[in-house]
Amino acid sequence: MLKQLARLPISVRGSLEAQSLSRATRELQYPAIFILGPPRSGTTLLYQLLIHRFHFSYFPNIADLLNKIPVTATPWGRIFCKPYRSSFESNYGRVDGPLAPSEAGGIWNRWFPYEDRDGFNYVNEDYLSTDQQHFIRQTVACVEKMMHAPFLNKNVKHGVRVRALNQIF
Repeated sequence: MLKQLARLPISVRGSLEAQSLSRATRELQYPAIFILGPPRSGTTLLYQLLIHRFHFSYFPNIADLLNKIPVTATPWGRIFCKPYRSSFESNYGRVDGPLAPSEAGGIWNRWFPYEDRDGFNYVNEDYLSTDQQHFIRQTVACVEKMMHAPFLNKNVKHGVRVRALNQIF
């Protein structure tokens, strides 16, 4: 089944997930938690420690790899990949393994500006449309529901997105 879906063009896979999320009305069960801090300040280690010690939902690396379909990729990873066991090692914020916690840059870059595309990062609370905010909230709510735990994410770029994230969540 995974191979069949992989054969579909990414635009088709992404549009199928987008259609279902745009119609979804799932509410977050818990407040979303974001780890903020500058690069090389220990945020990845904190992220790994929290995931290792407590039960949180998060975007795994496989969801970031398939960033157009993170809600579909997450349960597939949980079915087809070995569970994540932290070694508490990272390579500049990147933790190895398909189910390892990810900064999810590819997922967040779908909505927020980044250097390669826009040349700036900072956004105000009104940067995203109501539909985009709903889509982000539904994406996080679906991951939270499938993992039965509060959502946790660490991304050093969230420091310049605090107002927008506060507006969304």
